Amino acid sequence: LLHKCVAEVVGTFFLVFFGTGINSVAIATGATRGIWQGAVCWGYGAALSVYLTAGVSGAHLNPAVSFSLLLFRRDEMPPKYFFPYVISQFFGALFAGIMVYANFGSSLEAKEDALGIERGDSESVETAAGFGEYYPD
Repeated sequence: LLHKCVAEVVGTFFLVFFGTGINSVAIATGATRGIWQGAVCWGYGAALSVYLTAGVSGAHLNPAVSFSLLLFRRDEMPPKYFFPYVISQFFGALFAGIMVYANFGSSLEAKEDALGIERGDSESVETAAGFGEYYPD
C-alpha cells in the first residue's frame, strides 16, 4: 500500500504542478490569448502522471476517480485503500500548489501590484485563477 500511496502523491503532484504551473505562468506574463498552451501542458502533466503511476497504483490521481472505483469496481479499489489514496492525492496536490506558489508567487504579486489589485477583492480572481484547474481566457 505504501508504494501505491507514494505513486499517487507523485502522480497527483505532476498533474497539478504542470496544470496550475502553466496557468500561473500565463497569467503572470499575460499570455492568455488562447487555450492551446494550457491544454498542452495539462495534457502533458496528465500523460506523465498516468505513465509514471498506472502500473503501481492505477493512476487514480483524483479522489473522484478513487470514489467511483470504490463504488463500481471494488476489485480495483478495496475500501481499505480509499482513504490512504485520497490522503495521498491531497498531499500531492498540496505540494504542487506550494511549489507553484514558490516559483511564481512573486510574479503573480508583481502583476497584482501593476494592475492595482488587492488580494481578496473581486478583481483578484484574475491572479488566483493560476491555482485553479481552468485556463484563464
